[in-house]
Amino acid sequence: MILGLREQKILASIIDFHLKSGESVGSRTLAKLYDINLSPATIRNVMSDLEEFGYIEKVHSSSGRAPTNKGYKFYIDSLLEIQRISQRELLAIRKMKNLELSNSAKLLASMTSHTSFALEPNILRERLDKVELVYINSRSFLAVVVTGSSVKTKHITLTREIKEEDLRNLSFYLNSVFKGQILEDIEISSEVSPLRGETVLLQNFLTQIESNIHIEGSESVIDYLAKSNADLSSYRVFNAKEEMKSFLEALADKSEKDKVNIVLGDDLDSEKLKGLSFIFSTYNKGSSKGMIGIVGPKRMQYGKIAGVVEGVVNYFGKSSKGREDEES
Repeated sequence: MILGLREQKILASIIDFHLKSGESVGSRTLAKLYDINLSPATIRNVMSDLEEFGYIEKVHSSSGRAPTNKGYKFYIDSLLEIQRISQRELLAIRKMKNLELSNSAKLLASMTSHTSFALEPNILRERLDKVELVYINSRSFLAVVVTGSSVKTKHITLTREIKEEDLRNLSFYLNSVFKGQILEDIEISSEVSPLRGETVLLQNFLTQIESNIHIEGSESVIDYLAKSNADLSSYRVFNAKEEMKSFLEALADKSEKDKVNIVLGDDLDSEKLKGLSFIFSTYNKGSSKGMIGIVGPKRMQYGKIAGVVEGVVNYFGKSSKGREDEES
């Protein structure tokens, strides 16, 4: 069924009513509350068609109808208008002096009252710019990895002694051989390394660097899950950062670039996320992709929240790009 303007207007009104009240709605109420300019009888006939094609459903014995997941998807994809953020909200974003990713998550949580997340770009997919091995003493050194977007460090302790000159030679070797290679593809041979059997410590650092995830306001979504009698496993997703990070990385890979993405939990391959919605956008840092957004109940003010997410991501992304240009 191709929805005409009349069907779209009535579906949008049903969803607006449901977002605000959580209740199903009948034709008489729609005629009174919304500027549809159709009689209750005509609205009822259109609602019958929408129900037949799966956009709305009868949820209990009342005469009202509520949107289905298909109805929500059509609304999000075709009818939703992203609202521009207010001057007050824009000012709050611009006052974010410390551009650490964790602060963008805190700001988003405070502005939307929803659980927010910020995922660093996956550095393992970037190319190596430089490795520095800084001698501390005969049994320890600081490993510094530099890519186009990040600098990561790790203090490595050895069980055998190493000379400062050997460590310097190893740094030269690594930069000569592996500069420009994707981090996760690097393989260091213990035969050419003065670290010998403990080369694996450096190898693991280079190829297993983890991107950080910041989650703020998790009590918001957990409170919603509790009220909706969700399974206990749903709570753990938002308390287990590794599980959440893996999920968000997969979501980022499937996202559309340069736009706010809205994904319904009912469309994801996980019972734990049903009844939730994700609003997020990605940003580029170097050759990798980061992600900032919120998660909340399916009933939320999509247009307003999407505008806030867009504002925060645009500011953070542009400011990060500016800092990279200054540093290069």
